[in-house]
Amino acid sequence: MDETSPREVLVKYGKWIGSTDFAKLIAKKRNVSERQAKTMVSKAYGDKEIKRRVFPDRTVIYGLTEFGPPTNEANLAICAKAEVENVRKALEELRCELRFFNEPTVKEVACRAGKLPEIVEPILYALAPETRWKEPQEHAEREAKDAINLAGWLRWKQKGERNSQLEALSTEAINNASKDTERRAEDILENYPDLVPKVNGTELEWPEETKKKWRQIFSSEPPSPQYWGVGVGFVSYSEAERI
Repeated sequence: MDETSPREVLVKYGKWIGSTDFAKLIAKKRNVSERQAKTMVSKAYGDKEIKRRVFPDRTVIYGLTEFGPPTNEANLAICAKAEVENVRKALEELRCELRFFNEPTVKEVACRAGKLPEIVEPILYALAPETRWKEPQEHAEREAKDAINLAGWLRWKQKGERNSQLEALSTEAINNASKDTERRAEDILENYPDLVPKVNGTELEWPEETKKKWRQIFSSEPPSPQYWGVGVGFVSYSEAERI
C-alpha cells in the first residue's frame, strides 16, 4: 500500500484544498476509504504537519505554511458580508487605538471581533489589498519611528516655511520613505496631529504624549530624537551632543 502522507499529498498538489477533495485525493493515492483518509488528515493536523482554515460557513480547507495564507477572491466570497464588515471594523478600531504606530495582530483583531483567529485570518488577508494591513514584523518599532518622524516633516512642509537646510532634510526624508511608511505618517498627521513631532532648532522633538503612547504600545523607551547639524544632514545622537 502506498505510504504517501497527507503532507506529501499537499506538497504535490501545491495549493490550499477543500476537506472533501483532500480526502478523495488521499483515498485514491493510498487506496483506502474516504473515511480512513479523513482519519489520516485529522491525525496529520493534530501532529501539526498540515494547516487548516475554517470559514464562517464551516467550510474547511487544508494547506501548508509555505502556501501562504489563502487570499484569493474565492476565499473572501465565502465569508459572510457581516463577518467581513465585523473584521474590518475591528481592524480600524485597533489601528486608532494604536495611533497607527503599529498594526494589530490577527489574534488582536479576532479578540475584538469576537471570532476565532482561524476565521479572522483569511478575511484579514483577503482584505489586505484594500486595507493594506500586514502582520506586525520584527522591525515594527523602526517602522513606527520612521512614520512618526515623517509625519513631522510632512507637517513642516505643509507650513510652507523657508529654510534651505530643512527643505533639503524634509525632501530627503520623504523621498527615502516607503509607501507604507508614507501612508502611516499621513494617517498619524490627519488623525492625531497632537502626536506629530515638531521641528525645533536642530532636532525633531516628540511631544510627551507621543512618548507615552510609544511606551504603552511597545513597552520600551522611545527612540532618541532625530538630530541634524547646522549646515549638515542628519547626525547620530552622540554626534549631536558635540555640535
